[in-house]
Amino acid sequence: MRKQTGAGDSRLIIAAIVIIAVAVAVIALIRFDATGEKGSGLEQKFIYNVDELAKVDPNLIIYEESAPAFEAGLVKSHNIAVDSKD
Repeated sequence: MRKQTGAGDSRLIIAAIVIIAVAVAVIALIRFDATGEKGSGLEQKFIYNVDELAKVDPNLIIYEESAPAFEAGLVKSHNIAVDSKD
């Protein structure tokens, strides 16, 4: 009669767990959208449109410059773009 130690069963279980883990990792990598082409996946009602907030009436701006321009240490300064039309 042969005495069984159970070592064969544990190797089989470990191999099965490793195979399942590798399969899950491969599936996750295939489904991962690194480029963002699929979008956020949210419904249209969750998209926050700020186009109307970007339009400001110049008459509503009630501040003025309180200090002269300062040296920023840049060779050449550039404009600040507020939106894609700038």
